[in-house]
Amino acid sequence: MLMNEQNFEIRQGETWSAGITVFQSDGETPQNLTGAVITGALRERPGKEKVADIDCSITDISNGKITLSMSDEVTATIPAATSYAKGKLYYFDIKMERADGVGIYLLSGTFSVWAGVQIG
Repeated sequence: MLMNEQNFEIRQGETWSAGITVFQSDGETPQNLTGAVITGALRERPGKEKVADIDCSITDISNGKITLSMSDEVTATIPAATSYAKGKLYYFDIKMERADGVGIYLLSGTFSVWAGVQIG
């Protein structure tokens, strides 16, 4: 399994989700996720304190499907850029611990968090 990189943009206070599929080393056959535990975290910089947890739900065990998400309540607490010119940059990792205890990083990348404007 190769770790992939993906970058996301979100606004404070919005619900975010994304789906990923874990494949075996051939890159085509879905990985069976029986007994696996998937975790995710968002940090301002690698090695720094965690800013938010990313919820990781296995949605199809036999076909390697996972849904990553953060609620609007969680994203509302993530500090955003003070300018509308660009988002504040954070880094994330998604890690799987297989049933045999082997840990594998599945996905990493960045989140740009933009300030939200409340309507109403």
